[in-house]
Amino acid sequence: MGLNARIFSSFALMAVIVASIAWLGLLNNMSSAAALRKVITVDLPAEGQLGKMGRYQEAVRSDMHYLLNANLPAADRKKGHDNYKVNLAALRTATAEFNQKYKS
Repeated sequence: MGLNARIFSSFALMAVIVASIAWLGLLNNMSSAAALRKVITVDLPAEGQLGKMGRYQEAVRSDMHYLLNANLPAADRKKGHDNYKVNLAALRTATAEFNQKYKS
């Protein structure tokens, strides 16, 4: 076997190895893209819904703390109760929506 044949065979072997590594990289990239698509379409909307539920829960907690004030006038207490009822209804609606969409 001459020097030219050895050089050619080593470069051909190197090309096969590089092509197989590139093919494996392409396959892994496509599977990563599919996983990323799942995260974008399923997990991110769920995170947004959980954030919405958290904001309503914080509003309910704030209303409860506001109503614990013993020195509130009757008009402010009524307004606080109305806010509490609205925020609690919104929290229950958001929780039901989350359970309907994302619960397995």
